[in-house]
Amino acid sequence: GGATVPPPGPEGLPTTAIVPKGTSPSVPPGFHREAWVRWAGAPDSDAPAAWMRLPMALVADAACTPFERAATLADLGNAIAGVVRRRGPGAHAPYINPDATLYLEREPRSEWIALAPVALSETDGVGLVALALFDEHGAIGRAASTRLHNPVPA
Repeated sequence: GGATVPPPGPEGLPTTAIVPKGTSPSVPPGFHREAWVRWAGAPDSDAPAAWMRLPMALVADAACTPFERAATLADLGNAIAGVVRRRGPGAHAPYINPDATLYLEREPRSEWIALAPVALSETDGVGLVALALFDEHGAIGRAASTRLHNPVPA
């Protein structure tokens, strides 16, 4: 089951950041703070899909390959799940993804990659997010990430 058709976008959707600048000082620096996001539907819906793009190289003076771009952005499925879960109990609890799996049917042919949650479960601080992945030409694969509650010391 799950999404088989790309979500609307990315053209015509506003660009934001996963972690807006000046918010969430407990979130460490990294590519996840720099990735561009275009929400396909409201981020507070039950299954928000997001188009994502890396506006920079991960390694200085080295362009990302299509595979690297897909793997890096698929790693942000945990962040998409976090947006969904921020409405419930433990709303602002930080999670890490200690395990991630990526299955590609083909390499992406565009810079924008859509992450569309098809399953999200969470119990007692452990969860799973499963994603359908798309580029602007159609389906490119699936990804799954384990979610583990990672309390930040006060």
